[in-house]
Amino acid sequence: MVGFSSTKTPSKDPTHLKFGVNAILAHTPKKGSSSVVPVPGTFSWPLASRGKPRRGMLRRAVFSDVQRKALEKMFQKQKYISKPDRKKLATKLGLKDSQ
Repeated sequence: MVGFSSTKTPSKDPTHLKFGVNAILAHTPKKGSSSVVPVPGTFSWPLASRGKPRRGMLRRAVFSDVQRKALEKMFQKQKYISKPDRKKLATKLGLKDSQ
C-alpha cells in the first residue's frame, strides 16, 4: 500500500494515545517515586460524617385477594382518600392505615 509503512512509531501513529490503556498498563513506577497506598483495614472517608443511620428496607406489603379487590374498587371510585376514610378502610380490611 502506498503511504503506509509496516511498522508504526508511536509519535507518528495518529491512533496512539499518550494516556491510552496500553500506555498506562505498560507504565512501571520508577524507583524512589512516591505512590500513595491505603493501609489495609482503614477507610478513605471519615466515619463521623455519615449522617443519620438508615432504617432497614421496607418490605413490600402482600395483600390477600379480598383486600386487593377492595383496594382496587376504592381506587376506581376515588384515587386519593382522606385519612379518616383510609383508617376506616384499613380497619375493615384488617390492615394498618399506613398500608
